[in-house]
Amino acid sequence: MLKANMIERQTKTIKLEDVNAPVLHSFIRFLYSAHVSDQDLQQYSPALLLAANKYEVDLLNRTCESFMMKNISKDCVFSYLEVAFLCDSILLKNTAFDLISEDYIQYQLGEGLLNLANKYPRLIVEFCTHLIQASSRSANAT
Repeated sequence: MLKANMIERQTKTIKLEDVNAPVLHSFIRFLYSAHVSDQDLQQYSPALLLAANKYEVDLLNRTCESFMMKNISKDCVFSYLEVAFLCDSILLKNTAFDLISEDYIQYQLGEGLLNLANKYPRLIVEFCTHLIQASSRSANAT
């Protein structure tokens, strides 16, 4: 931004309006140290993944993605799935799809899947494709 012919180069400022202060603090600390604390990952991993994806900070992207895949649960699966979709994180998306697939009936009746369907119809198409592929793999294995 500061090297290209953009407004940020002229003003020598970059406005990060979509990142709140604690996440920005953790993000900048990572840029200087290549380290993010476990506490920051626990609190901010989805927001840090979005920032890392947007500003192409690959190591932070992989760090957040790995943390989220290890810590995904029924409580956070839909928020993680949304972030995975927005960041086009195939690994995290498939991890979320697998978790939802394990108890699809429960999730189907909940609001999380319906909210995502209304917000991101393409995501639901991807999920259905994932279910079909998983079903085919299962049928071929037997």
